[in-house]
Amino acid sequence: MPDEAIRGELERGALVPIPLREGAERTGSLYLVFADRDATGPGALRLAEIIRESVAKECRPDATPHD
Repeated sequence: MPDEAIRGELERGALVPIPLREGAERTGSLYLVFADRDATGPGALRLAEIIRESVAKECRPDATPHD
């Protein structure tokens, strides 16, 4: 996540950088799983859509903070 997107949390100390070797980056995977998609309510489906859109926008290789 770009520093600009979390600057406030860093300044407040809510988030802290994890020391990594110089130049190293930490990556992770995000999985969204529904136990029963047919029984999932509209609120949960909308939340999933918002998460997908945000991740796609923020994680594009050419993304700039809050494009």
